Amino acid sequence: RELEDSRRTIDRDLANLRYLFGAPIRHEPKCRGYVYTEEGFELPPLTLRQGEIAALMVVARLMSEHRESPLAPVVHNFLSLLDRLLPQEVLVDQAELERVVTFAPSHVLGDPERLAGLMEKIMGAVRDRRRLQLRYYSVSRGEESVRKVDPYNLYFARGGWYLIGHCHERQGIRMFALQRVRDVTVLDEPFVIPPTYSAEEFMRSAWQVFRGDEAVAVRLRFLPPVSRQVAERRWHPTQRVEPQPDGTLLLHLEVAHTPELEGWILHWGEYCQVLEPAELRESVRQRLQATAALYR
Repeated sequence: RELEDSRRTIDRDLANLRYLFGAPIRHEPKCRGYVYTEEGFELPPLTLRQGEIAALMVVARLMSEHRESPLAPVVHNFLSLLDRLLPQEVLVDQAELERVVTFAPSHVLGDPERLAGLMEKIMGAVRDRRRLQLRYYSVSRGEESVRKVDPYNLYFARGGWYLIGHCHERQGIRMFALQRVRDVTVLDEPFVIPPTYSAEEFMRSAWQVFRGDEAVAVRLRFLPPVSRQVAERRWHPTQRVEPQPDGTLLLHLEVAHTPELEGWILHWGEYCQVLEPAELRESVRQRLQATAALYR
């Protein structure tokens, strides 16, 4: 209780110590805890190749660069722990890594300090399969509500963190933006994730965040010079590109028709044309007309 950890988590940690590291551990009633049965036993040192250490440091640098991320405190603790665990003969030139790898400024949704506390509770509940009670603010309704949620996993996109889980009030799987979670309580109520659930499949029809109703066949035509830029990236798991002899590019997608997708199309300006479906083409045309009206 003092460490805010569950019995299940502690039992799993003890099992890992025994079977992964061969730790000679037994329960000692007099100490009201667990002790090593062999004097002088120590956990084996962390052994990593130089390339693996550099990769870890780059990932940590990536996260620490996003100082406003709710994971920043966790990354800071990780770097301190890694420094203590590495053998003294292993040296990593952090200054050299910082010279080689730099990152653009982050755009994080929500207050980082508040989100850090929420994420710690939510990640623990996801790991231990414990139900959550959320006090959640809905932007569309402009009001707060209390939800009981079975947390399946966390999802990160466009600078924001989202919780995906089964909402008992809505009787279905929903997404909750962490910056709109006003309060969270971990309940002593276990749950089971359905074997048919897949985070990848659940988000498959989404462009990035918004899922919409169902996936539709989308065909876009990109003109030079952006056609070459579009061809360089993997925008969606379902994408298929067709370079044309005239330098244009056809991009095929199976995604939901959402305002988020429309916004991405519009940001290409006159270099992107919606060929199908007709509903998406008409929506983009209307938004372009509304935008043009602002400049008359």
